[in-house]
Amino acid sequence: AYIKGCINVAACLIQKDVPTYMPMEMFATLMEQVTRFDEILWGTIQQALALEEDDLIISDVEPDFHCDASDYPDAGSGGLGLLQSNATDAQTAQRDTLSFNAALHRAGRATHRLLDSHGMNSSMEATVAQLEEVWEPVCKVMGCDHSNFFDIHLMSHKHTVALTQLTQTHAVAQLRSHIRSRNRLEIRVQRFLSEHGSAFADRFYRHEVQEASLQSYGDLQHQAVLRFVLPLMPSLNNETKVWRMVNNVKLAKFLAAFEAKDVALVETKQQSTFAWGRLRRWLGDVFECLGKFNVVGGVGYGKMFGAYVGGSFGLATGASGDLKKIFTERKKPSASIGVGMGLVAGNVGPLWRAGVGVGGSVKCSRSGCTVGLAVGTVGSAVWDGTGRECCFGRRMGPLKCKKSAGTTFLATCCSFNFITGSTSCR
Repeated sequence: AYIKGCINVAACLIQKDVPTYMPMEMFATLMEQVTRFDEILWGTIQQALALEEDDLIISDVEPDFHCDASDYPDAGSGGLGLLQSNATDAQTAQRDTLSFNAALHRAGRATHRLLDSHGMNSSMEATVAQLEEVWEPVCKVMGCDHSNFFDIHLMSHKHTVALTQLTQTHAVAQLRSHIRSRNRLEIRVQRFLSEHGSAFADRFYRHEVQEASLQSYGDLQHQAVLRFVLPLMPSLNNETKVWRMVNNVKLAKFLAAFEAKDVALVETKQQSTFAWGRLRRWLGDVFECLGKFNVVGGVGYGKMFGAYVGGSFGLATGASGDLKKIFTERKKPSASIGVGMGLVAGNVGPLWRAGVGVGGSVKCSRSGCTVGLAVGTVGSAVWDGTGRECCFGRRMGPLKCKKSAGTTFLATCCSFNFITGSTSCR
């Protein structure tokens, strides 16, 4: 099976056309998907293929097919000193960004070494102190908390955005290298977190920071997808080819929503333009969430289902309303209740979950009940919950109280309102 190799060779071929034919932002979205396929999904696919057939599974790409040396990047020369000394010179901004990229790579490699060297008798305090020392100079420039890797990871997406704004040809390879390095480091830290739980999380992985940098990066990628895909379809100038590229069953259901009389009013010479407009609108709905990120994590009760599926659920209630009207007009607040669930299919163990994640929610209020669904690639650490955070104790029947932390790269999402019948599901 040459699946992984073929995908990486295809990514290399595409890289050669960036930024001439594909914008840097779109390429970043592509590499986020390819990297998560390599680091999260491929292991699960290998296991499944091994059960079905005895064919040799080849994962590595032959050296002749490597994009360039950035597949195994060298941090290179330069660093924070160069960045800071030239920070006031606007003409060297691009060089500064690449210099900082090298510093970020070095900090990531140092983190890998420290986590790999931490043994059973190692002091967690000492390991965390060394990690903080590694990241302090980087965070002085990036504006992150060097004592919290969760903040470091979120803020590193601002640097990804900066790389997408570069115009040099070799910056494309640097962008690819940076995205791979960032994702591999996140997965390594999460695996370490799953092994050491709260002893590490409380010191160096705290969900107490804002997610603005991650969300803005996700929005940038999402818009890049729409700007690239929507004009691409009409430019192919071949309707048959376009229809083959989409799910015809889903598209037919979407087109059926248009009333027949409205379609009949379209003149023959306008039908082609009208068809492209409908396809454009449908594609916009399909790619509504592609490229966006979500932070996953919290405290809840979960259970593994065999070796490949893990799940959890949560319950939330609340009320909202205008405080002034509640007291002066005796207006009742609007009550609401929500139930959330999550499933991960793939490499699922008691301490680590990686694969395809499906998140669902049902929220009911006076305006109706809405079902939401999101699907994406997820990698998250899981460890035992303790203390007051486990409101029903450490166990609730067959379910155990667990904490989790990680991020997911969304592929699709949709919602359905039971009262109005409105839906964004395609």
